[in-house]
Amino acid sequence: MNDSKTLEILTNFYTDRHVASGVRDSALLMAEHIPVYTGIFTRPGDESVIKIFGYDKVIGVSHGDDLQFFFDEFGFGLFSMSPEFTDYSKSLVELWVQFANTG
Repeated sequence: MNDSKTLEILTNFYTDRHVASGVRDSALLMAEHIPVYTGIFTRPGDESVIKIFGYDKVIGVSHGDDLQFFFDEFGFGLFSMSPEFTDYSKSLVELWVQFANTG
């Protein structure tokens, strides 16, 4: 097994253990009282939060990477974004506003 594959396996393990399982458990508990909607954000952006920690190789979407699609200056404002990114960001914001208004 190479270092890249090992890093991917460890990343998936820690994500499942420390993020995904907690989100699932919380959603199940809340769903006993209110409607709950969960999702997994899988679209990589032009930048990644993981680079803040000194990693150059990004192997997927990191916790917090979705924020660059909603906020111009969330640490990502230092970089120029591609037109594709900008279009996707606008569409995503419109979807969230529509969901907030209509459910």
